[in-house]
Amino acid sequence: MESQETIKNLADLKRTILTKEINQHTESLKEKFDDIPNGQFPSKLPNIDSISVISAGEGMEKEIQVILFYKNKLNKDAHCTVSIDRNGVFSGDYPDVKIDNDTLKNEILGLINKISAGFWKKTNIEILSEKDEGPEKGPADGDGPESKPSLPDPDRFPFMENQPRSLFGFVNVLDGFNGYRGTVFPKAIVLENERKGNAAFIVDLTEPIEVDEKVFEKPPSSRFTRAESEVILNKYWKPIAEKAKTKKELVALGAERVIHSQNTWKEKLQAAIDKRV
Repeated sequence: MESQETIKNLADLKRTILTKEINQHTESLKEKFDDIPNGQFPSKLPNIDSISVISAGEGMEKEIQVILFYKNKLNKDAHCTVSIDRNGVFSGDYPDVKIDNDTLKNEILGLINKISAGFWKKTNIEILSEKDEGPEKGPADGDGPESKPSLPDPDRFPFMENQPRSLFGFVNVLDGFNGYRGTVFPKAIVLENERKGNAAFIVDLTEPIEVDEKVFEKPPSSRFTRAESEVILNKYWKPIAEKAKTKKELVALGAERVIHSQNTWKEKLQAAIDKRV
């Protein structure tokens, strides 16, 4: 049986590691503050269902609003909002659950660090901004009915980030990861969304994007700046976005539809990408 001193030492070690992670995430937040995309994401913490991240305000008044959705002591749906300023200072109400504030801070900051990886650029150009008429159809090879839509999973983002021939990813500045996210390749643009009834779409470019092959030697997060990515999006994606506001319109332009499935999405999407590199 462990002694009280051993237990205390382990607790102190865990606290030291937690503090170190919070400090590292806070420094990362300061560097990426203006590039943090919006989105609602699943939480890995017990009692917290999901975490919504929203950029609000302008300039020095800008802050990140984090809405925490959870079950209260009566097991009813509840939520609260925490704000984070440019210096990483938290303010607001914390949820009434059995999680200490530092653990919650670390979860929030770690999530923000994942979704604000330099690979993903924010753009004002819309990405399938309108819905098709009629009911959404569920995926033919899906995993059964779901009670509510899936949330974007940050653990899936590295699949695109680590593609050897990917140039950069992009999300709409307002929708963020709640809408479709795109990944640009020299010969195609891939649009993804995990929500039920949606699928990935691959748009073949009529004119390949000319890039220096040395760019692929760089880390995914630094292959293109936001300004450089905006030039490419304006030339290659904007004309498509203006013609295709819905999924049906995108398919009518020749896009390939790749059905999402929880078990097979990676293999199917990888096969579709490999045909174009």
